[in-house]
Amino acid sequence: MGKRIKIGDVIQILTSKGVSYAQVTHKHLRYGHLLRVFDGFYADRLDNFSEVVGSPVVFCLFSCPKSS
Repeated sequence: MGKRIKIGDVIQILTSKGVSYAQVTHKHLRYGHLLRVFDGFYADRLDNFSEVVGSPVVFCLFSCPKSS
């Protein structure tokens, strides 16, 4: 079992253009976690996220909660 996502966590998203990052900002009972996705792609995984969370936000989205 993986780690549970918490508000404030920064997650990496692997894409064909490189690694992108998002931050968990809220949790809604019906819609799941709200993520704000930051601008930019990185060739390698970052160890310090302070640069990333200061980047412009490209868009926000809700994750899909698990259905029961």
